[in-house]
Amino acid sequence: MSPGLKDIAARAGVDIGTVSHVLNQRPKAALLKPETRRRILQIADELGYCRNEMASSVATGHGNVLAFVTAEMGSVEYTGRIQSGVFDEACARGYSVSVYHLNGKNHSEIVHRILGWRTAGVIFHIPALDSASEVIEVLKKNAIPYGTANLGNPGGIGVTTDDYQGALDAVKYLAGLGHRKILFLSIPERNAQLNEYSFNRRNGYLDGMKRYLPDVRPDILEVCNSEPGSVVGIREKLRHSGPTAVFCLGDSFAMRVFQAADREGIAIPEELSVVGYGGLVMSEYAAVPMTTVIQDFEKIGALTARQVIDRLEKKETGDPERNIRLPVKLLIRDSTRKIA
Repeated sequence: MSPGLKDIAARAGVDIGTVSHVLNQRPKAALLKPETRRRILQIADELGYCRNEMASSVATGHGNVLAFVTAEMGSVEYTGRIQSGVFDEACARGYSVSVYHLNGKNHSEIVHRILGWRTAGVIFHIPALDSASEVIEVLKKNAIPYGTANLGNPGGIGVTTDDYQGALDAVKYLAGLGHRKILFLSIPERNAQLNEYSFNRRNGYLDGMKRYLPDVRPDILEVCNSEPGSVVGIREKLRHSGPTAVFCLGDSFAMRVFQAADREGIAIPEELSVVGYGGLVMSEYAAVPMTTVIQDFEKIGALTARQVIDRLEKKETGDPERNIRLPVKLLIRDSTRKIA
């Protein structure tokens, strides 16, 4: 038979309530002497005590499990880094995390699991709020706190980076190097309208051109997500338009510019400067280390989880809207240079 609170209390010489406060990390535990808390935890470990999560969830109305719901899985680096930040913060606060892949067809299944497991709170990593609208409505109805990582959430919890400023800084930097023909490589505008970070980076580029190169017409190349197809389009653009610099929506787009330039015999950075966005590992190990705008994805995940847990534990104060826009940083490497 598994040891219980009564067994730990008997060996520690305290009452069951004291043991419960310590093992469940309740506020009253902080009032105990440090040596008492340590003794209880040590005895629980020696006896092999395992917390009854289901019983705890009945008592509190929720469990100690958060849900991380993402529309992107697999080898997408930034998703993994956001998830890592969520995991680290949750673990530090005594929560575990379940991961769900939102594919557009399994909303009901995810809702069933979230409610069935008495999930305490939810962190979304999705391109737009509409993509999880059914799940969000259920969370609101059941008063389950949720937040969005790398996406704004009007009226709620959301953590993003200042992508408008990041794009503005990139254009300012390239203009300062003497570049005038600065191409912006992006996704189609109709898609960017539905994607917050794409929309903000596009607007940052356009306003940057107006501010730093007012006499130069902005130039945007829209490409699809198909890498082979987009490389062909980039090659044609480099061949016929002759930009001296390319600012890219993301690091993966910049890698396509590297491929296109190589096939066209255009040297980076001698003939073409390239700036990425995101600060992914690929940017550091590109054929020419890439200048890029750095985002702190781990911090995005950690702050989103922190705010959700604070709301869950009622530790937050002030406005219920808690949207944070983290600063970004332009990291200058070898893929850019001043025009001679």
